[in-house]
Amino acid sequence: MSEDIKKGLLGIVVDETEVSKVMPEINSLTYRGYAAQDLCEYCKFEEVAYLILNKDLPNTIQLKKFEKEERGNRDLSKELYSAIKQMPKKSHPMDVARTAVSIMGLEDKETTDSSPEANMRKAIRILAKTPTALAAFYRLRKSKKIIKPKKNLNIAENFFYMCFGKVPQKEIVKAFDVSLILYAEHSFNVSTFTARTITSSLSDIHGAITGAIASLKGPLHGGANEEVMHMMNKIKSPNNALKWINNALDKKEVVMGFGHRVYKSGDSRVPTMREYFGKVAKIKKDKKFEKIYDIVEKVMIERKNIYPIWGKPMLYWAIKAAKESEHITDVWVTTEDEEIKSIAIECGAKVHERDPKLSEDHVYKMAAIREATSFIERNYYKPEIVVSLQANSPEMTAQVLDNAIESFIINDRNELISVDKGLMMNAAFRIMKNWYVYQRELSTKTGAFICDVEDVHTIEDVKRIEKRTTRN
Repeated sequence: MSEDIKKGLLGIVVDETEVSKVMPEINSLTYRGYAAQDLCEYCKFEEVAYLILNKDLPNTIQLKKFEKEERGNRDLSKELYSAIKQMPKKSHPMDVARTAVSIMGLEDKETTDSSPEANMRKAIRILAKTPTALAAFYRLRKSKKIIKPKKNLNIAENFFYMCFGKVPQKEIVKAFDVSLILYAEHSFNVSTFTARTITSSLSDIHGAITGAIASLKGPLHGGANEEVMHMMNKIKSPNNALKWINNALDKKEVVMGFGHRVYKSGDSRVPTMREYFGKVAKIKKDKKFEKIYDIVEKVMIERKNIYPIWGKPMLYWAIKAAKESEHITDVWVTTEDEEIKSIAIECGAKVHERDPKLSEDHVYKMAAIREATSFIERNYYKPEIVVSLQANSPEMTAQVLDNAIESFIINDRNELISVDKGLMMNAAFRIMKNWYVYQRELSTKTGAFICDVEDVHTIEDVKRIEKRTTRN
């Protein structure tokens, strides 16, 4: 008897949350019903923190009271400052935060009181003190004197002040504030699950948050953005970016910052962060990392076909066209990429796991088609006709495919290739008789079919196609 083992709690319902909701079907994230991108645009982090804790946005009086309480609890005890001073300078900031919150639990007079009212007060104190602890450690690691918090600054401004002794331009503060908002909540993720598990034993809030921080540190959760930073530092220069990303993909290495377990059509937080990323780069007059990002993103679009268009990965539209065709009976995706496999299966396609060597740039595309066809014949059935679709032609439709297949049959072709209106081959599709897949020479019975769809290679291509065409 075989058991269906779910990895990482995938598909397992452990509890429910009202705080936030990830809606991959519309590529959105909400906090208490408010879209996160709208909160970034119109609110500051303190308002969002209040929203998460109190189920609605504050009015003016409520916000002032909340800010007064938070600002009045920012400073740390002498004992906690002393503990931070003793921490090794090479300590990870997340380890510092974890340890600091744990010590706060030792010091808090309400630690054992788990009433809703006491937990709310403790939550605000943890919110207030944690940035102070991190800033203090940052200063000590740089062999600089600790800067105490100020009460006349908001959370974002105060953190800059405690770290650097001054508050930067308002645009940079806003970018940091936006980052705090976008990282504030993400439904029932690993750290939330950890905290819930700890509190289920009636443990205290400090213990729960300490455990949550420990789980948040991992590179498959909160630590993913840190891995992106390390990746950027490895690349060093825009001049190195193209070679680096192609080499990483050739070696089947994980490229951090692209793809999300929950968002199958792109992380809804990315457009907002990308906007402020650009604003900061412009203000700082340093576009090195922005240029690196653009190059890496372009290659990921070209080589993985998972970039979203019309709210779905490009691959989705190729599979959709094939599945809706009247003449195509089975849809296969040949790939060695785990993320592409996952998307293909979710879209209802079958997957052939190909030899990674067939993805290399110098390899002729037909080699991959031959391997996949041979695999299907050996293990399943012998297809009469093989239709090869290019995943980065999202404008392809079932009607176009059916028209092309009917032309192929009526005219008794061995092969039919797609061309644009200028009669230039665009590789949107290739239709072949089964036996012809294995031929090494062109046939005199090869035909052309006008299929004027645009290949997607860049973000600009995506925007242009989305502007002129609507798909659902």
